[in-house]
Amino acid sequence: MVNSTSQWWESDDSENLWIEITDRDDIGSNLKAPVTNQKGDEYWSYSFLKSLQPGDIIFHYDKKHKAIVGKSKVAEHYKNGQIKWAARGTVSRKAGIRPYWREGWIVALANHHIFEKPRTIQSIIENKDRIKLECDRLKTRHETPLYFPFELGDKRPPRPMQGYLFKFPKFMLDIFPELNND
Repeated sequence: MVNSTSQWWESDDSENLWIEITDRDDIGSNLKAPVTNQKGDEYWSYSFLKSLQPGDIIFHYDKKHKAIVGKSKVAEHYKNGQIKWAARGTVSRKAGIRPYWREGWIVALANHHIFEKPRTIQSIIENKDRIKLECDRLKTRHETPLYFPFELGDKRPPRPMQGYLFKFPKFMLDIFPELNND
């Protein structure tokens, strides 16, 4: 569950950037996530859908292409509905969980744009030191979790974290300005 205290980005209106990490075939059509995880608990990465505001920017990371492939804008607040869903994390895959209909949240998107040159995971790897420095600066200034979308540990190269929706800090646009201009 998302911490009930204020999040680090809430006092900065320009921190309205998020990233969906998915392997959906219909990227950019909407955002959708179940109300609970397989254990019946609220899960912060799904619950972020309730925090989205019209006009927020959603970047789309396609796991099949290993790249940020596009962006959209949130068109309206979330709505409750039935979604067909199965988590794609390690535990769910090992358990053989298949998509099934369940209660979920759905967020309509607008202005979907596919990038001419997707920003690949390789570019994240190549900029790891700068990204890590900026994440460390955020951690120093704030006590709440960052909910950053990429693993930045020292044991293996950066890769997407397991989850669905993450906070995409605006410093990422300083490192990758083409994401804002494409």
